[in-house]
Amino acid sequence: MALWSLYLLLVIPAVAAFLISSKRKSGSVQTPPGNRGWPILGETIQLLRGTAEDFVFQRRKRFDKIAMDLLTSWQRKGCVTVLEETLQLTFDVVTAFICDDPRIFQTKTGDFMHDVTVASRGLFKLPINLPFTDYHRALQARKRLHYHLDRLINERRISKITHDDLLHKLMNDKDLNSTNQQIEDNIVGLLFAGQHTTPLTLVWMMKRLQENPEILKEVVEEHQKILREREQPHLTWEDTRRMPVTMRVLQETLRLASGGMLVREMKHAVEYNGYVFPKGWTLHIFHTAIHLNEDYFADPYKFDPSRFLVPQKPGTLIGFGCGLRTCPGAELAKLEILVFFHRLVTQYSWKPKAPNGAIRNWPLRIPEDGYVVEINRK
Repeated sequence: MALWSLYLLLVIPAVAAFLISSKRKSGSVQTPPGNRGWPILGETIQLLRGTAEDFVFQRRKRFDKIAMDLLTSWQRKGCVTVLEETLQLTFDVVTAFICDDPRIFQTKTGDFMHDVTVASRGLFKLPINLPFTDYHRALQARKRLHYHLDRLINERRISKITHDDLLHKLMNDKDLNSTNQQIEDNIVGLLFAGQHTTPLTLVWMMKRLQENPEILKEVVEEHQKILREREQPHLTWEDTRRMPVTMRVLQETLRLASGGMLVREMKHAVEYNGYVFPKGWTLHIFHTAIHLNEDYFADPYKFDPSRFLVPQKPGTLIGFGCGLRTCPGAELAKLEILVFFHRLVTQYSWKPKAPNGAIRNWPLRIPEDGYVVEINRK
């Protein structure tokens, strides 16, 4: 009974304040129409129930090798879950990008990767900081990540040894003059950004190509041509610029597979089309609302990479974000994907175990089984 009394004491004033606030605001400015949802929660519950549709170049050899090692291990296994395997791939690539000494993460790679996964999972949870919640576990995981990175940065500051990696650049760029906390925030942000988005893109590209053999044939021919003509044992930066067919497949995959959203807080009131978006409001821009809009893309549900033979209107493909807040890891992600597919389509073939399997739609669209495939050497 005491808990219910406390609940009423908290909720009733909140509801009253919400109604009074709404009444006051409605008389002053014309805010955009629509349901405001429940007090405090808004429409979060409905959202959770529904569908929310030079530095890199220098490291290409280190990445090409990671991709080759992964695909070689796939051949030995014969049957793999692509999402799980590519999560490890992107983690290895990003950590190699951050620190040139892989031993730093090898000693606790499993724990470190697990903490990144747990912390990133908290991004899609209600911010309830109680011991049994995913949000609480995410906060604890992030603390452990910062502790590990803080120790690494302090060791670097003492040693004074020059390193060829992102961490060294962040620590020694005089224009940045970054503190440990700022450096750690940048690194954790990079780890979060690549944790699921790149593996999911790889999964969906493999799935879409398998479902469209004619397009897959074009991709294979493009990469075989590069393989025949190149003189270097490894892919060069110029080679990755000669993959327009694969790039169009990537663009179309991002258009159809992106189920996330961009979140922006209004720093000041903005008027648009006669409506005022007040300062402090948070805008949620759903990818699919734009990517599946017939005004921008004809027959929007059809997988058709050829639509990108013609430049698209700016702001209509936002898989990597848009405006000033475009994903800082976009070029790295594209490079990972192009290198991976070069090795995959020139040396291997794959067949899904459940081609018509269920799709999970929240928080991101993903095959329920993680896309299990049989892999064979050509």
